[in-house]
Amino acid sequence: MLLGSTHVLRTPEPTVNIKDLSAEMIDFELSYSVADVGAVDRAQNELFERVYRAVAVAGAKFAPRLGSAPSHADPAAEGESGIPERLLSGVSLFSTLTAEEKAALASQMQRKDYKSGEVIVRTGTILEALCVVSYGVLVGTVEKNGRKVEVARLAPGDYFGEVGLLTGKPLDGELTALTRVVVHEISKAALAPIIKARPGLAEELTESLTSRQLANRAVLALHDYTVRPEEGLAERIAADIRRLFALH
Repeated sequence: MLLGSTHVLRTPEPTVNIKDLSAEMIDFELSYSVADVGAVDRAQNELFERVYRAVAVAGAKFAPRLGSAPSHADPAAEGESGIPERLLSGVSLFSTLTAEEKAALASQMQRKDYKSGEVIVRTGTILEALCVVSYGVLVGTVEKNGRKVEVARLAPGDYFGEVGLLTGKPLDGELTALTRVVVHEISKAALAPIIKARPGLAEELTESLTSRQLANRAVLALHDYTVRPEEGLAERIAADIRRLFALH
């Protein structure tokens, strides 16, 4: 979680200390530094979000607050799903899919493992699968004036590859495994039947992908990149999706 943060400084090195351990909970303390006091709240909110998503991906449950009554829910009775199902539930692109559609996708997801330091995707690669991180941290970089600049970190619950999968466009940057990484892939062949059966889904995917693309470009602007106006971005993405999946 700390390695996946975009606000936490790498030096001094952040630390994790376990303060208490029981059958119901683990009480631990995170210590880290940020560049300036204005980043404290952003770093804390980001860590809370990453903790929540990591717990959801792992299929674990939060312990009740100290002093409150413990939950006696039976996990087996709640029908906890496997890793692919939990990963899909956190992917905003598929938030409108039915439980049956998500189950169909989850059954076709393929697991891939990568070693620390391994380059997972190189610049210019056209990915034909959506890759959801289930373990580890990846670093996203782009080349600027002959040097690599870090622009993103992906942790459990994050995903990549949607641009290539949905539009056939190449990746602008490079993704490298910072730690051992496990991802689960959704191929174009797995997604195509759902999109063709629900033409309206293409519009939903267009809206989600457009928002994500605009957010990514905002990050690039922070690194003094020349960002071109994005007029007509949604229309171009929609046209690419219709072309790639042979929609009328």
